[in-house]
Amino acid sequence: MISKSNFELAIPMLQWQLKQRGEIKPLKQEKWDTYAGWSKRGKFISSGSEGYRVELVVPYKSYDSGKKAKTEFALKNKVLFSEDQTC
Repeated sequence: MISKSNFELAIPMLQWQLKQRGEIKPLKQEKWDTYAGWSKRGKFISSGSEGYRVELVVPYKSYDSGKKAKTEFALKNKVLFSEDQTC
C-alpha cells in the first residue's frame, strides 16, 4: 500500500483525472495502489483497465565515489489503480 504522505500528494491529480473521466471512486488510501502493490496483495489488475498517472516520492540509493550507499528521495511518475480495477 502506498504511504499516507504519498497518497496525500496524489489526491489532487486523482481528483482531476476522475473528474475528466466522469468517474466517482472513493479516495481512501487502502483503495488505491500501484500495479506492483496490488500484486503483493495477491490481486491482479483487470484487463483493459486504465491507470491514473500521479507523481509519488520514491527512495533510491546514491553512491558517492564508491563509499557507502546513501538513501535519497525523488519525485517519479507512477500509475495508480483503484481496488475496483482488480480481480
